Amino acid sequence: ERDPNKKIQIFGKELTEDAQQFIRLTVRDEGVGIPKSNIDKVFNAFYTTKQSDEHAGLGLYEVYNILRDWGGKVEIDSSPEKYTSVHVFIPLEPVNEE
Repeated sequence: ERDPNKKIQIFGKELTEDAQQFIRLTVRDEGVGIPKSNIDKVFNAFYTTKQSDEHAGLGLYEVYNILRDWGGKVEIDSSPEKYTSVHVFIPLEPVNEE
């Protein structure tokens, strides 16, 4: 059940990394967090910690693969019992104005 005292925040920032321009979108929640031992697993197809049949465990797997195909990436920063931040890096291509 959602705790009304905990927040979800969304941030956006343009940045350059390895000579490539990106938009970095960050979604941060103050939920239960993800243990370090599980962070790499969340990008695997069908991985879930939920006990319900409702969750197929494909969300971050799909995000990871789409961003990889676009030349972007997704990173997760988490502290158990404190927060999780998902950083989505979407590459920017120069706009060709004619």
